[in-house]
Amino acid sequence: MFPLGHAGITLALAVGLAYVLKKEWEPKMFLLAVVVGAWLPDIIDKPVGVLLGYAGGGRLVAHSLLFAVTFTLLALSINRFGKSKSGRWNALVSHVPFVAFGSWMHLVLDEIWWNPGVLLWPGYGWGFPIGEEFDLISVLLTPVVLIGEVVGGVILVGFVVWNFRLK
Repeated sequence: MFPLGHAGITLALAVGLAYVLKKEWEPKMFLLAVVVGAWLPDIIDKPVGVLLGYAGGGRLVAHSLLFAVTFTLLALSINRFGKSKSGRWNALVSHVPFVAFGSWMHLVLDEIWWNPGVLLWPGYGWGFPIGEEFDLISVLLTPVVLIGEVVGGVILVGFVVWNFRLK
Protein backbone atom coordinates (compact mmCIF):
# COMPACT_ATOMS: atom_id res chain seq x y z
CA MET A 1 0.00 0.00 0.00
CA PHE A 2 1.13 3.54 -0.70
CA PRO A 3 0.53 6.87 1.10
CA LEU A 4 -3.02 7.72 -0.01
CA GLY A 5 -4.28 4.20 0.61
CA HIS A 6 -2.68 4.03 4.04
CA ALA A 7 -4.00 7.44 5.06
CA GLY A 8 -7.50 7.31 3.58
CA ILE A 9 -8.45 3.76 4.49
CA THR A 10 -7.05 4.18 8.00
CA LEU A 11 -8.93 7.47 8.37
CA ALA A 12 -12.24 5.82 7.42
CA LEU A 13 -11.65 3.04 9.95
CA ALA A 14 -10.62 5.55 12.65
CA VAL A 15 -13.80 7.59 12.08
CA GLY A 16 -15.78 4.38 12.48
CA LEU A 17 -13.88 3.48 15.65
CA ALA A 18 -14.37 6.97 17.12
CA TYR A 19 -18.08 6.73 16.36
CA VAL A 20 -18.41 3.30 18.01
CA LEU A 21 -16.44 4.46 21.07
CA LYS A 22 -18.42 7.72 21.15
CA LYS A 23 -15.08 9.56 21.19
CA GLU A 24 -15.21 13.25 20.40
CA TRP A 25 -12.48 14.60 18.17
CA GLU A 26 -11.34 17.84 16.68
CA PRO A 27 -11.12 17.32 12.88
CA LYS A 28 -7.69 18.87 12.24
CA MET A 29 -5.98 17.05 15.11
CA PHE A 30 -7.82 13.83 14.34
CA LEU A 31 -6.77 13.97 10.68
CA LEU A 32 -3.17 14.75 11.62
CA ALA A 33 -3.00 11.99 14.28
CA VAL A 34 -4.47 9.30 12.04
CA VAL A 35 -2.41 10.20 8.96
CA VAL A 36 0.86 10.46 10.92
CA GLY A 37 0.10 7.10 12.51
CA ALA A 38 -0.78 5.54 9.15
CA TRP A 39 2.53 6.70 7.71
CA LEU A 40 4.69 6.32 10.84
CA PRO A 41 6.26 2.91 10.08
CA ASP A 42 7.34 4.14 6.64
CA ILE A 43 8.43 7.56 7.97
CA ILE A 44 10.80 5.73 10.31
CA ASP A 45 11.86 2.68 8.29
CA LYS A 46 12.22 3.95 4.72
CA PRO A 47 14.94 6.55 5.37
CA VAL A 48 16.81 4.21 7.72
CA GLY A 49 16.47 1.37 5.21
CA VAL A 50 17.86 3.52 2.41
CA LEU A 51 20.83 4.48 4.59
CA LEU A 52 21.43 0.81 5.44
CA GLY A 53 21.08 -0.26 1.81
CA TYR A 54 17.80 -2.18 1.96
CA ALA A 55 15.94 -2.45 -1.35
CA GLY A 56 13.04 -0.01 -1.54
CA GLY A 57 13.94 1.36 1.89
CA GLY A 58 12.92 -1.81 3.65
CA ARG A 59 10.52 -2.78 6.36
CA LEU A 60 12.46 -2.68 9.56
CA VAL A 61 11.83 -2.08 13.29
CA ALA A 62 8.76 0.17 12.92
CA HIS A 63 6.99 -2.60 10.98
CA SER A 64 7.33 -5.04 13.89
CA LEU A 65 4.92 -6.06 16.63
CA LEU A 66 7.52 -4.98 19.17
CA PHE A 67 7.36 -1.40 17.87
CA ALA A 68 3.54 -1.42 17.58
CA VAL A 69 3.01 -2.72 21.11
CA THR A 70 5.64 -0.42 22.63
CA PHE A 71 4.28 2.61 20.79
CA THR A 72 0.70 1.75 21.78
CA LEU A 73 1.64 1.47 25.45
CA LEU A 74 3.46 4.81 25.22
CA ALA A 75 0.47 6.44 23.48
CA LEU A 76 -1.99 5.12 26.05
CA SER A 77 0.29 6.29 28.89
CA ILE A 78 0.52 9.77 27.38
CA ASN A 79 -3.25 9.82 26.97
CA ARG A 80 -3.80 8.69 30.55
CA PHE A 81 -1.12 10.65 32.42
CA GLY A 82 -0.29 13.53 30.06
CA LYS A 83 -3.22 15.78 30.89
CA SER A 84 -2.50 19.33 32.02
CA LYS A 85 -4.38 22.56 32.65
CA SER A 86 -4.02 23.62 29.01
CA GLY A 87 -7.13 22.79 27.00
CA ARG A 88 -5.22 22.71 23.70
CA TRP A 89 -2.61 20.34 25.14
CA ASN A 90 -5.35 18.05 26.47
CA ALA A 91 -6.98 18.01 23.04
CA LEU A 92 -3.64 17.00 21.52
CA VAL A 93 -3.05 14.30 24.15
CA SER A 94 -6.53 12.87 23.61
CA HIS A 95 -5.69 12.23 19.93
CA VAL A 96 -2.40 10.36 20.58
CA PRO A 97 -4.08 6.91 20.68
CA PHE A 98 -5.21 7.49 17.10
CA VAL A 99 -1.54 7.74 16.09
CA ALA A 100 -1.05 4.26 17.54
CA PHE A 101 -4.21 3.04 15.79
CA GLY A 102 -2.84 4.36 12.50
CA SER A 103 0.43 2.54 13.07
CA TRP A 104 -1.42 -0.75 13.66
CA MET A 105 -3.51 -0.22 10.54
CA HIS A 106 -0.33 0.36 8.56
CA LEU A 107 0.82 -3.14 9.49
CA VAL A 108 -2.56 -4.60 8.51
CA LEU A 109 -2.67 -2.78 5.16
CA ASP A 110 0.92 -3.87 4.42
CA GLU A 111 -0.15 -7.46 5.18
CA ILE A 112 2.99 -7.68 7.27
CA TRP A 113 2.10 -11.17 8.51
CA TRP A 114 3.48 -12.46 5.19
CA ASN A 115 6.89 -11.32 6.43
CA PRO A 116 7.31 -12.97 9.86
CA GLY A 117 11.00 -12.04 10.02
CA VAL A 118 9.93 -8.40 10.27
CA LEU A 119 6.61 -8.81 12.10
CA LEU A 120 8.13 -10.90 14.90
CA TRP A 121 11.47 -9.08 15.04
CA PRO A 122 13.77 -9.87 16.85
CA GLY A 123 12.26 -13.35 17.25
CA TYR A 124 14.05 -14.63 14.14
CA GLY A 125 17.29 -12.78 14.87
CA TRP A 126 18.49 -9.21 14.88
CA GLY A 127 18.77 -8.84 11.10
CA PHE A 128 15.99 -8.03 8.66
CA PRO A 129 15.09 -9.83 5.46
CA ILE A 130 16.46 -8.06 2.41
CA GLY A 131 13.61 -6.85 0.23
CA GLU A 132 13.54 -7.23 -3.50
CA GLU A 133 14.05 -4.35 -5.91
CA PHE A 134 10.77 -3.36 -7.50
CA ASP A 135 9.61 -1.25 -10.40
CA LEU A 136 7.52 1.56 -8.92
CA ILE A 137 5.34 2.04 -12.01
CA SER A 138 4.52 -1.68 -12.23
CA VAL A 139 3.61 -1.79 -8.54
CA LEU A 140 1.44 1.34 -8.77
CA LEU A 141 -0.44 -0.13 -11.73
CA THR A 142 -1.23 -3.33 -9.85
CA PRO A 143 -5.05 -3.32 -9.44
CA VAL A 144 -5.02 -3.73 -5.64
CA VAL A 145 -2.52 -0.90 -5.15
CA LEU A 146 -4.20 1.37 -7.69
CA ILE A 147 -7.66 0.79 -6.18
CA GLY A 148 -6.25 1.34 -2.65
CA GLU A 149 -4.73 4.65 -3.68
CA VAL A 150 -7.89 5.86 -5.43
CA VAL A 151 -10.15 4.79 -2.54
CA GLY A 152 -7.78 6.35 0.01
CA GLY A 153 -7.58 9.60 -1.94
CA VAL A 154 -11.37 9.82 -2.27
CA ILE A 155 -11.79 9.19 1.47
CA LEU A 156 -9.26 11.91 2.34
CA VAL A 157 -10.90 14.44 0.04
CA GLY A 158 -14.33 13.49 1.39
CA PHE A 159 -13.17 13.90 4.99
CA VAL A 160 -11.64 17.31 4.31
CA VAL A 161 -14.70 18.54 2.41
CA TRP A 162 -17.11 17.20 5.04
CA ASN A 163 -15.23 18.61 8.04
CA PHE A 164 -13.79 21.85 6.73
CA ARG A 165 -16.15 23.06 3.99
CA LEU A 166 -19.58 22.00 5.20
CA LYS A 167 -19.27 23.10 8.82
